[in-house]
Amino acid sequence: FLTCLAVLLPINCLQFLSFNFCPYPVSNPTWLTTLAPSLNCKLREHVSPFFDRSKNIVYAEHIPPNNEGGQLATKILECITTHDSKLTSWLNVTAIGGGLDVHEMELLAKLHGLSIKPTTSRLWTALGDKEVFSEELARHCRWYIVKEGDQGYRFADKESQEAHEKLLGFIKSHYKEIDRFEALDGSQLRLYCTE
Repeated sequence: FLTCLAVLLPINCLQFLSFNFCPYPVSNPTWLTTLAPSLNCKLREHVSPFFDRSKNIVYAEHIPPNNEGGQLATKILECITTHDSKLTSWLNVTAIGGGLDVHEMELLAKLHGLSIKPTTSRLWTALGDKEVFSEELARHCRWYIVKEGDQGYRFADKESQEAHEKLLGFIKSHYKEIDRFEALDGSQLRLYCTE
């Protein structure tokens, strides 16, 4: 029994590390990053019943930060700073993906001492993002960054997707386009500001 325990316990510990922390934040040694897949460890997939199964499977895996995404976020924050100077401004990041990450923008704004407050109207859940549209709430943000094409993580239900479409329509009709950027996936990002 003790021999079996002495062999299996270290393997289980290494499997736990490999499955939960590789490739991010632990990327070395490489044999550790490949241990969990080689032992056939798999994640359960979460699929929303409202979407096509072949296109809406999202695996809950650790994705390391992307340097190009940070550079894109910095460009967007610098553009807002040149227009608003020292004003405290709320920026709504309407999509996740293509180099956009509201948490990364929030961190960069704090690190650079900017008075920009990045946020999002999307609420993450395991089954997909939830979103509610209200014109009153939409007017709280002075800035919006809108991604064309793929919006990243799927929506949990039809109501959330429709609310997101209403928000995008509201932005395009009530806000002025200030600048455009290219996302990491090649799609267009449009920066809007209140008129």
